[in-house]
Amino acid sequence: MASLISSCAVEEYIDIPNTGEQKIVVFSIISPGDSLFVEVNYSTNLNEWTDSQTSRVSDAIVTLHNEEGKSTALTFDQNRSIYFGSQENLPIEAGKIYILKIATQKGETLIATCQVPEASAVWSNLTKTKIVEAGIEFYRINGTWDGLPESPGYTVFIESTDELENGITYSRKYEAKYWEISRVQNYYSFQRLLPSNTLVRADFSLITMDSNLHSFNLATIPYKEFIDLNRADIINSFKGVYPAYTNIEGGVGVFGAYLRDTLSIKF
Repeated sequence: MASLISSCAVEEYIDIPNTGEQKIVVFSIISPGDSLFVEVNYSTNLNEWTDSQTSRVSDAIVTLHNEEGKSTALTFDQNRSIYFGSQENLPIEAGKIYILKIATQKGETLIATCQVPEASAVWSNLTKTKIVEAGIEFYRINGTWDGLPESPGYTVFIESTDELENGITYSRKYEAKYWEISRVQNYYSFQRLLPSNTLVRADFSLITMDSNLHSFNLATIPYKEFIDLNRADIINSFKGVYPAYTNIEGGVGVFGAYLRDTLSIKF
């Protein structure tokens, strides 16, 4: 078995030329009620080191528009390295189309469009059951919902709060793994195990994605699975080129939208 493993691993040095071509990478997801956030950076070459200060785009004109012609300008936040804005002037509404426009000081122009889902799927039920595995206590979380005919896909976002013995609390945010959501015809189910020793509360948001966010989410599955694996696992770690998705004209990245239905569980 040892010889089989060693025969499958080959170390090879590849000289990657510096093309000098940089693209602008945009990430922005909108939803009713949330603040508006847009992240804008330059891509970097594989064979050169750079930091966030070098790659960030902090002097662009970033605006968000709706179908009626109303718009709002976003302001760059130096601390968070993102453009942000309020929905006071331009509320995000279900079913509406929005256009993101970015103009850089170098004369580059980027544009992207997304449509907020018409409706949100809602939890049919969400339950917890305490179980013991290998002497460790867990909560098994089970949830179900009915799919919507027009929706391309769903995910579940979790924000949990733990309390330590000294009274200090901390929060964790994470997304459901793709295998934790299953589908039979139009019926969806979600299941996840959460450790029970310090858990006091968890919010479960059922996310109804638009087509852009859904496609981006599918494209990033191999990457998200890779970063959760043991780096020394040469057998099961992902090998190859990651798939890509973009709906940004003039650059790369994603501009998408979602609706959510959130239920909370106290432990």
